Amino acid sequence: MRTHVVLAFAMTVCLAQSGQSQEESGRVLGRVVVEGGVPAAGVRVEAQGTSMLGLRRETTDARGYYRLVGLPVGSYRLRLSLIGYRPVAIDSVTVLLGRATTIGDVALQPAAVELGEIVVTAEQALVDVSSAATATNITAEQFTNFPTDRNFRSIVSLTPQANPTLLPQDDVNIAGGTGPENAYFLDGVNITDPKVGSTISILPYNFVRELQVKAGGYEAEYGKATGGIINVITPTGGDQFAGQVFGFYTGSGLSASPRFVLATAEESRSSNYDFGGSLGGPIVRQHLWFFAAYNPSFQRQRVTLPGVDLPDETHTQHLFATKLSWRASPETDVSVIVHGDPGKHRRIVLNRVPFETLLNTDAAVEDNTESGTTLAALVRRRLGDRGQVELSVARYSHGSRLESPTERGRTEPTFWDVPAGTFEGGYGAFQKFSRKRESVRASFATTLGRHDVKTGVEYERNRYEELTNASGEPGSPQGFIRKDNDTSYFLLHVKSNVSVRNRVPTAYLQDSWRVTDRLVLNAGLRWDAQYLTAATGESAQSFGGEWQPRLGISYALGRQGGHKVFGSLGRFYEQIPLNLSLFYYNNGTSNVQLHFDHDPRVDPTGGDTTFAVFVPQIEPRRDLEGQSYDELTLGYEGTVGRNLRAGLRGVVRRLRWAVDDAFNPGENAFQLGNPGRGNLAFVPKAVRHYSALVFTLEKPGGGHFDFLASYVLSRTSGNYPGLYDVQQIDPAPFPNSGIAFDFPELYTNSSGLLPNDRPHLVKFAGSYRFDAGLSLGIVTSWESGLPRNEFGAATVGFPYNVFLRPRGSAGRTPSVFDLNLRLAYTLPVWSGGARPKVCLDLFHLTNSRAAVREDDVHYLALDAAGNQTTINPGYNRGLNFQPPMSARLGLTLDFGGMP
Repeated sequence: MRTHVVLAFAMTVCLAQSGQSQEESGRVLGRVVVEGGVPAAGVRVEAQGTSMLGLRRETTDARGYYRLVGLPVGSYRLRLSLIGYRPVAIDSVTVLLGRATTIGDVALQPAAVELGEIVVTAEQALVDVSSAATATNITAEQFTNFPTDRNFRSIVSLTPQANPTLLPQDDVNIAGGTGPENAYFLDGVNITDPKVGSTISILPYNFVRELQVKAGGYEAEYGKATGGIINVITPTGGDQFAGQVFGFYTGSGLSASPRFVLATAEESRSSNYDFGGSLGGPIVRQHLWFFAAYNPSFQRQRVTLPGVDLPDETHTQHLFATKLSWRASPETDVSVIVHGDPGKHRRIVLNRVPFETLLNTDAAVEDNTESGTTLAALVRRRLGDRGQVELSVARYSHGSRLESPTERGRTEPTFWDVPAGTFEGGYGAFQKFSRKRESVRASFATTLGRHDVKTGVEYERNRYEELTNASGEPGSPQGFIRKDNDTSYFLLHVKSNVSVRNRVPTAYLQDSWRVTDRLVLNAGLRWDAQYLTAATGESAQSFGGEWQPRLGISYALGRQGGHKVFGSLGRFYEQIPLNLSLFYYNNGTSNVQLHFDHDPRVDPTGGDTTFAVFVPQIEPRRDLEGQSYDELTLGYEGTVGRNLRAGLRGVVRRLRWAVDDAFNPGENAFQLGNPGRGNLAFVPKAVRHYSALVFTLEKPGGGHFDFLASYVLSRTSGNYPGLYDVQQIDPAPFPNSGIAFDFPELYTNSSGLLPNDRPHLVKFAGSYRFDAGLSLGIVTSWESGLPRNEFGAATVGFPYNVFLRPRGSAGRTPSVFDLNLRLAYTLPVWSGGARPKVCLDLFHLTNSRAAVREDDVHYLALDAAGNQTTINPGYNRGLNFQPPMSARLGLTLDFGGMP
């Protein structure tokens, strides 16, 4: 038995470009001509917007093209001027996060005498013809009309190829990947959990200006993810004071009762409310702006369970966001951000209870105190009309402390009585965690004729510290006991005090070459390296030479910006989370399992050690390949009518090599490697194939009606699920050290449909605004159920299971239909310009609270002949369920416009 499996058992029963090359800006592309369609060189182009300090100036090149880069998202006014021609002003140019807004050809009219400027409203192309990336943008003007959860992560699930899982730390599965394979960025700062690769940061959607999800095909400046890249930005302030006051409430009087793993558990009452506000404006007009927001939230739930007096589950958080934007000089901008989400959560962890009978509350109640902070500073300086240099530094930290609130919970072992089907005792363990990331980035972008070139370097340092105590020492948590029968008891003790680190340097070169007026070729090369440091401070493992070529081709059809065909081919590497170092390169972990023929609570003597792991150390593998996949996309995107955008895209992803571990009988030890090669050549090669056909239809924001609709036909198959281990009784992320390849008996029947395979996924999110101040928002989806398995007991013992039939062939969970509505009414404007709005959100209408994950373990033990025996009494029971139908009341008061 090995360290992380033991820990699995224990936990089962117990920004511009940032330091990561993530954008917080967009760009505008256009061309100016004179009579006869002749390109106009030397035209002065000025951009001014409510979200940007000062003016941005550029001149057109010899072909009449101009490129305004690094523009904060928002609405702009462009002014085009050339001596001898009448100036033209273009209003309402919208810049989106990470996107190129294309303005069609603008013709200047000769002027013999000085005349006033011509003012036009921009006819912006709906199609970004400069890129082949798979990206979806959702702005505040859109998602504030949608019925969604309060956290920004709920917005991510509205995009195509993004599947919410309802599992802890799995978040959203994007394009066949699991939750820990995504990367999350807030105002350009990487807020991805350094330990497991998911995110634990909270940000209410009232603090969000725009969100973008990149699902693939992106250029060389983006990386460190094998799922999707989620980029979120907050408002910047402006030259006018503006802000919002808000409050939301829901509770048991407005919702149906949820379902729990324990069928006899019922919710008797609950409340969930939050309030807060934001304000943005000038400190010094046109020189220094600010944005500040604060949102406390309070949740309480009372659950009743026969024979047990459970305390209320409570969750309190204090969320804040601040940003300063300074125009240090006409060519230099500086931004500073500070975000945080401290909170305390008393959890009733019924999911850790394996059977229907919980005998005392101490075994299922925990207190979790946590605090996260994000700090960053960005300097951007323009070098004439054709160049720009950026420098940013950032720091992300998150700490948490998990313990039982009672004396019994802190000192008694957790006791799992399999024959009786009962769960009792203490919580079994105490844990304290600390996550930190520091990063620095520098980049330079310039225009050279037909080429837009960008190069950059990045450096990131991550640290993870963990203190776990389930040691059984006097006064300490006593660990975990499982009773299989009257003469067979297993006692597990775990103790660790570990600090591990890694360093991640990056360099990239990206060229966007406008080969012709219609053909754009994006070619780039990215290099990452990863250096893992052991808890001793010594070098533990390195992943060098992670070269990632990227190629994207886009060809415009018809009128400029109206249609395009495109394709991309690229290689993408995972950033190895520190969970791997925690398992293999620690110097303070001990795990001991003892077998007793009597109850060790009565007599702790006489136990036989079945395994003992102390300070696992594995020599670095110099031939180890980083985890990566290759992706090919082909597609079409075009304008339908005047304001609809339709797309059809085919996507194929193939895993190259995974990083995982397995037990090597020849070495009598677990070894880290690439399954199927090198030291793990005796293990099946890790396989994960994802292919999809993605259809989208979108009407961007503006006017009375906007929506985003999508249909995804996909298949995810292989023998390697990814970084999230859904096969555990209490699923948890074990990135790069899962159980899939641990022992040979686990390989039988292990190929097939993977846990997140959903063949059909249909989504629609839209809103309609009536003239009388009433608006209707709708978010609805239908998705296929997940493939089911039939598991039996393994000879290597708990918590391993073997496939009794081919993976994914035991049927599917029910398909999931979800319908959510928002009714909102904007009251007449108050004196002073304040705009009050009341809203009613109706969630999960027609929801049957169906199980979205079920217990697939059929048998719990083997008899003397090796046959499966002891049927799991929880077989086929639901483990996770659709949320119940509920309603939420909300009130917002906007003043001064969007800050």
